[in-house]
Amino acid sequence: EDLEKFFFAAFFIGVFISIPIWIRLINIIGKKSAYLFTMIIYSMLLWAILLLQPSNYLLFGAAMVVAGAFNIGLWLIPGSILPDIIEWDQLAVGERREGAFYGIWTLIRKGATGGAFITVGFVLDRVGYAANVEQTPLSLFGIKMLFGPIPALFLIIGILFFLKFPITRQVHRELVRQISERQGHEKEE
Repeated sequence: EDLEKFFFAAFFIGVFISIPIWIRLINIIGKKSAYLFTMIIYSMLLWAILLLQPSNYLLFGAAMVVAGAFNIGLWLIPGSILPDIIEWDQLAVGERREGAFYGIWTLIRKGATGGAFITVGFVLDRVGYAANVEQTPLSLFGIKMLFGPIPALFLIIGILFFLKFPITRQVHRELVRQISERQGHEKEE
């Protein structure tokens, strides 16, 4: 517990040093590829939590830096993809509906957070977790599962769905061109 603040600091070091890297990666390989890369690598890293031992502080600190770096990728990239979806919708329906999309996105994120809290509480109860006491091997395993394989499985499901995401860099360029062309015709009329 005395090292908790250092582990959180390591996490945020990973966050802050990786932001420019994510921006550059998005510019090089595109948003879809960057997001798939993030989900794939982070899901693999989450499985590695099962291998961490409580006494290996340096390895845990390094894992927190990497976790921070990939975690922020999971937050940043979808935020940059949503405007592309709004433009795709604008081309399809003829009007911009940012408010609806951001409202739905917020609702889904809050629902997912609430669902995660319920799941965590349920699993901790089932593995015998008790606050402020020495944990049993089963409760320690349950905690590792909650921080590793369970989120990794959700990422794998997300990867399978996101593989079908149609908006690549080229598709987005074409969307923007068509929207611009349509707006030019509307101004002429």
